[in-house]
Amino acid sequence: MPRQRQLCLNSVARLLKPLGNPPPNSVKCFATMEVLELAKDRTWLAKVTNAVSQHWKEKNLHKKSRSAVLTENGKSLQIGLAV
Repeated sequence: MPRQRQLCLNSVARLLKPLGNPPPNSVKCFATMEVLELAKDRTWLAKVTNAVSQHWKEKNLHKKSRSAVLTENGKSLQIGLAV
């Protein structure tokens, strides 16, 4: 499952072009031969790595900003805010 998620991230970052013309919220398919050829390019791999890292950095930052830490009588309580 993580591989599918990362491939979608790459598609969003415009590093891979999905086959056909899929809607934005659908599963995308990619040509295996194209992925294997691109994987030989160190510059492309660096861009992919940076795109995935940036996505998770933003997602984790957003996740952390949704929780609030409250202190009551010297005790910390962590409360997650509903979306």
